[in-house]
Amino acid sequence: LVITIFPDSDLEPYTTYEYRVSAWNSYGRGYSNVTVVTTNEDTPWGVAPPHWSRLGDRDDVVQLHWQAPAKPNGKPRQHIHTHTHTHLCFLIGLFPVPPGAISHYVVLRDGQERYRGDEMSFTDVGGIRPFQEYGYWLRACNTAGCTDSSQVLAVTVQGIPEEVGSPIVTALGPGSLRLSWAPPSKANGIIRLYHINMTSTGTIHTHIPSDGPLNYTVTET
Repeated sequence: LVITIFPDSDLEPYTTYEYRVSAWNSYGRGYSNVTVVTTNEDTPWGVAPPHWSRLGDRDDVVQLHWQAPAKPNGKPRQHIHTHTHTHLCFLIGLFPVPPGAISHYVVLRDGQERYRGDEMSFTDVGGIRPFQEYGYWLRACNTAGCTDSSQVLAVTVQGIPEEVGSPIVTALGPGSLRLSWAPPSKANGIIRLYHINMTSTGTIHTHIPSDGPLNYTVTET
């Protein structure tokens, strides 16, 4: 008894194939029964990073949307092909099987999970700060496992400075005061000007950060 082995390669993941053997001689051709086999599901291939956008002038929102992987490895394509080996003919058919493509998506921001579900978009409103960079990844999963995309950087717009501290006032003499201050704890952007205001008078000094130390001396006039 001679057993012929035919290794079939370059098959698609999670795909059903039908095999049968056709043998022939000078009297004609005979066929075996069909054997059906389904290849294992594989993790998704070709997962692209999500696309991001701003919501108008909002500085605390990042909108994300994405496409399905290039190969979810769960929905087979249909085709039929034939392999012939000496006097044996292997007829191979490819047929759909129940969907097993993407079970869910995960959106990661700076390594932390922000979304899990089967939608193709997500609006991130949790802990988003003005004038910051956030790294986002898309993770596509099926029953075989998950595949991560490369990183995309989202940049939020500038916002109003927050946590602006009060100036420190030091008396230099009977007719002069020295004011000093620190940058806001949350600049939320590039600080371009500081205005020193005096009650009932208004702005008495405008300071540009590039002018030097953050201080100003008020003298009696």
